[in-house]
Amino acid sequence: MQRILIFLAGLFLVVPAFAAPGSGIVILSAADAPGKVSVERIAACERLIAQDLKINEVDIPRIVVMHVSQRAGVAAGVPRTTVRRNYDAANDQTVYYEFWIVGEPRDIDYSAGVMNILENRSGRKVEEKERMAILQRAVRFLQSTVSAYGE
Repeated sequence: MQRILIFLAGLFLVVPAFAAPGSGIVILSAADAPGKVSVERIAACERLIAQDLKINEVDIPRIVVMHVSQRAGVAAGVPRTTVRRNYDAANDQTVYYEFWIVGEPRDIDYSAGVMNILENRSGRKVEEKERMAILQRAVRFLQSTVSAYGE
């Protein structure tokens, strides 16, 4: 486990983190990770899905996005895109979520990751049919959006 932590520390030390202004989203992207994670697309998913789930903006948790290559993901024990929760042991509350994007970022990954985080945070589980409708709306919105940053 210590080797994995040292590997990850070295992986992210060479690539600066960046955050979405006014949000609790921070991106860490490894130098060998394919493509580019769009913080504005993740923030848009967050707003849309929170609205669909009727989650107040102040209840949206902090998210640290870890963007890595397939090789690095496997080495870290995260072979595919996934979400992990991080707790504060003192008060047994979620402090932030890790959203691991392994490989090329895709709109469906952004939407599904944010959906999982917000469902978990709110404690609200939606039926599969409603879940798919929410995800489809988010993906359609992202696919119809042109970024000012070329992302």
